[in-house]
Amino acid sequence: DIWAKEEECRLILGNIYLMNHKQNSNNTNGYQISWKEKALKRIIIGYKIPEYLRKIILMLSKDKSIPVCMAKPDLQDRQFTIKIEPI
Repeated sequence: DIWAKEEECRLILGNIYLMNHKQNSNNTNGYQISWKEKALKRIIIGYKIPEYLRKIILMLSKDKSIPVCMAKPDLQDRQFTIKIEPI
């Protein structure tokens, strides 16, 4: 199956976490999360991401040397696939 080799982790913060952790003082719209160095191997963004968010992600990932890729739909031979390409 197409997802057999998928090794994806998503970070989802629920209301309990958000109620018990302070917002990042530099950003009133977000929270600062810490993790072990090298735990984050790659960031994959969707092709419809707003340009301003793409620029922010690229800037932050460059500081940490984390590769960023873009997922794009691809239709070949009437089969829908997703191409994940480096930005």
